[in-house]
Amino acid sequence: MQHEDYAYLDFIVVEAPQIDVLRVMAAYRAEMGVPEDADPTEFAGGGDPDKRPSVLGLMWWALKQRIFSPKDEPIDFESNAQDLFLHADEAAGLDRRITWSQDGQVFGLPVETRISGIAGREDWTLVEFSDVISGMSMTATRLSEELPEEDVFFFRRSGSKAKEPHFDFHHYRAGEQRRRVMSHCTHPTDGSPAWWEGHAEGPMLPFEDPAAYEGKDGAEILTAARQSDLLKRLDLPEDLIFDPQLRIDAVLISDKPGGAPLSVAL
Repeated sequence: MQHEDYAYLDFIVVEAPQIDVLRVMAAYRAEMGVPEDADPTEFAGGGDPDKRPSVLGLMWWALKQRIFSPKDEPIDFESNAQDLFLHADEAAGLDRRITWSQDGQVFGLPVETRISGIAGREDWTLVEFSDVISGMSMTATRLSEELPEEDVFFFRRSGSKAKEPHFDFHHYRAGEQRRRVMSHCTHPTDGSPAWWEGHAEGPMLPFEDPAAYEGKDGAEILTAARQSDLLKRLDLPEDLIFDPQLRIDAVLISDKPGGAPLSVAL
């Protein structure tokens, strides 16, 4: 498994050709674009996290790119894609956020997405990224909308930098979240003890172990160990999918210059 020096690790596994997944992710990233005030030299950890906008603020920014755009003003994918590039990438690390300042506040949004094949499981594709909200994944929703016949499995894992640990496992199909298992910890600001909420909602998948949820409280419904077990049951052990030596044709969508223009994948 990758080191835990991160806040949240978001990833998707889907049984679909890598080129199909790349095209969907390229269009999605072009749709989001790169904010005009963004400083691409400042990555994860920059700025004061206590001054970053709320989750609702980030969600509003992401949703309005697509849902609330005027219908007579279609998103200019080609223009938005000009500041994004495709890179061949086998590195273990992934820059998950850019930060920029506006009116004294520090903002952070997802910037890089890596799409790679998996050695020995060439029928599957791994997508590594960072979503802006929890409880649902707009990235997984979009992918399942564009690949409606495929099962899209989303995972969020918390690392050592997470102030509020979140563990998620979702199943999406045809643009719908059909299964959600999660354990989320909230750290109140008034000094009272942290509390956990946990849910296992929607139809259980055939490979899940029903006994794994019996008698579990909010903190135990989903853990890193449970996520590892779910991946094993998909025949995708994390040692396989996260070994950079076992990635196939890894492609990075990034604002770092020097690669091919993102438009070639649109």
